[in-house]
Amino acid sequence: MINLRFYFDEYKRQLAEIRTFIQSVELQKDVISEIEFYENKEKKRLNLLLQYSAIIKQVVETPIQYNAAIISIYGCFEQYIDNVFNEYCLAIYGIVDKYDNLPEKMKEKHIKKLGEFLSNPQRYKNYDLTDKQAVKNAVEAFNNPKEGFGNNQKLILSHGGNLKIEQILELANDLGIKNFEKSIVSNYLFKSYFLKRELFNEETYNRLISNGSKRLFEMLDRLVQERNNVAHGWVETRIKLSDIASEYIDYMESLAESILEGLIKSFYIIKYENDKMCLIGKPLKVIDHHIICINNREIVLHKEDYLLAVKGNIIKVLTIKSIQKDGVDIEHIKEKNVDIGVGFEKRVDLNVDEKYEFYCEK
Repeated sequence: MINLRFYFDEYKRQLAEIRTFIQSVELQKDVISEIEFYENKEKKRLNLLLQYSAIIKQVVETPIQYNAAIISIYGCFEQYIDNVFNEYCLAIYGIVDKYDNLPEKMKEKHIKKLGEFLSNPQRYKNYDLTDKQAVKNAVEAFNNPKEGFGNNQKLILSHGGNLKIEQILELANDLGIKNFEKSIVSNYLFKSYFLKRELFNEETYNRLISNGSKRLFEMLDRLVQERNNVAHGWVETRIKLSDIASEYIDYMESLAESILEGLIKSFYIIKYENDKMCLIGKPLKVIDHHIICINNREIVLHKEDYLLAVKGNIIKVLTIKSIQKDGVDIEHIKEKNVDIGVGFEKRVDLNVDEKYEFYCEK
């Protein structure tokens, strides 16, 4: 099972730490005011506290803490993108055993970057890769994609330094991931960020998707631009720290999880197309669009396993959240040919019916 969610959980934890840091900065301002109030009211010399508050006041008034927040948010996002795309590629190499079956775009990028590397190796000197090794890996890829492509992974995953949405979409396209932008903007979690804050209504949001979704990524692009600004100068005009804590961090989290779900779906579609999924069958019954009653045949299922639901051209990736046997919750089912209830997350975009066929990993 592909383990991309580990990296999302790590990214989510990092964002929570940044939010706590921002909250501490905001709290510092209140503490300074309180110290000054009691010092004036009680006419007591709170020497150490006053010295501390004076220093902190100077720091708060400079861009230093702002710069730290911006650089940290962007830095952990770039690390997250590198991690999930790296894990995605390694997973693809593990299921595609023939060079010809790899995505065409991925093969094209490999050849292109190999050529750039050989013509200008100094540009890639931090890749810890020699020209002989790179060529040897490329030849090996024809017989053993996992070995050859895996050893040239840094070439395949190279991308522009500023991860605006254009660079992320270009990276996905270069790896053969189709319709990645549509996958993100139509994702329930990403869409919910805007609808819950009433930034757009349903009609406006759908119109933005149809006419060009650039506005939906303005916060990411602003963050990248701010990162560039603070990295190259002393920024005076800033995003409010309170807005970063209450809006930008939530936005980046929803964007990251939407990217995650897009990669997971792409991975399982490739597994399905390469006959690496096992058919369970159609459900005997579907309850409230997110609970299926199905016979597990001879297949072992666990909570948090992924299932693929297929109906014609519609493909959905579902995570098992609950399993029931005879009305009793269980963690897994190992017995054969048992009628069980399998529950998934209740989301409109993940609704299923009796016409779907369900597949699990072999």
